[in-house]
Amino acid sequence: MELPPAAYVTALLHDTVEDGGATIGQIRAEFGDEVAEAVNALTRPRRPKGRSVQEHERDYLAQMAEANTHIACVLHIKMADRLHNLETAHFCASAYRQALLTETATLYLPFLEREELRQDRHGVAYRTLLALLEESVERNR
Repeated sequence: MELPPAAYVTALLHDTVEDGGATIGQIRAEFGDEVAEAVNALTRPRRPKGRSVQEHERDYLAQMAEANTHIACVLHIKMADRLHNLETAHFCASAYRQALLTETATLYLPFLEREELRQDRHGVAYRTLLALLEESVERNR
């Protein structure tokens, strides 16, 4: 897909803060502002006490959509990540696979389909990833 170089760097680094020991400051110093902001947008914040998982995930999706308005590949990277998670979920416990599939089908896909209309840049790549994600959900049902 023809995306800016920062999108590919961000894709490689997207979990380094959430799952690794990196900080946004370190990423900014090594890779610049655009990559740091995109990684920050893709980093799921900790869920506050009393907040349901679904509400928290909706907030996370809104966080990414907001960032995507000025860093046009944030949602592309999230779709590719979710697609990878679905395609490799057969290595995970059955309950996790089912939760991932349900969350993708009921929360992510409707959200990403609505956001498709707002994709001014890299629209072909967005639609391609969205179609692949929809196919993966159907195949895994």
